[in-house]
Amino acid sequence: MNERIERTTILAVYSALVAACYVAAFWSRFDVNIFQFAGLTGFASLALYPLMTAMSINVLMLLILPVLSNKGASATASKDLFRPVIAKVMSILWWILGPPGAIAAYLLMTHPFKWIAILVALIPFIHRAAELPIANSIGGDLQQRKNVVYWAVAFPALAALAGGTNAQTILNGRETRVIVPTGAAKDLQTDEDHPIAFLGFAGGTYFLYESKTGNVVMVNQAVAEPLKFQPHSSK
Repeated sequence: MNERIERTTILAVYSALVAACYVAAFWSRFDVNIFQFAGLTGFASLALYPLMTAMSINVLMLLILPVLSNKGASATASKDLFRPVIAKVMSILWWILGPPGAIAAYLLMTHPFKWIAILVALIPFIHRAAELPIANSIGGDLQQRKNVVYWAVAFPALAALAGGTNAQTILNGRETRVIVPTGAAKDLQTDEDHPIAFLGFAGGTYFLYESKTGNVVMVNQAVAEPLKFQPHSSK
């Protein structure tokens, strides 16, 4: 019973971490510290839907890629005599260049895909973590532990990628639904090429993005008139 409670607690904390990575990556693109406004329930609602979409896609990839990898390996194993040598050289280069590459991607890249670059750069270190004694509690053979540890690290990175990508969609004016400049948004600056985007709702506050000026506008739900959405076809 205690073990089940402990696992449930770990899963809850881990899920909150993944959600936090999405929320932080999304809102940081607009220079908003959303954690000042969102309570626990609000924090969860901000990340739930987009993370369900992003994570379901990645879980599907997790199930498909090993099958494709095994087919490819069985078809080429007998033809590639230099595979062990190439793999060894690549491993050495990865260990040398991986950490500087991950740091450079984090510090220098602004595009959301920097999280993929960081994740790829750290693969050897993630796999080495699966070989540590503490990872033995996961169970299974070494390859299974490597998969578990890899995806435990990958999900927060992929959550940050999803958050940054969704924010970039808004910044690029490619969101599918926008705010009509009426009601609470009637005084905001907008035109056909610069729509008003809805960022989210937290702490009783609507967050709107005025793409014409780059401003984030906060509207109190208690005193605001209703917001109206409409489809938006990006050019």
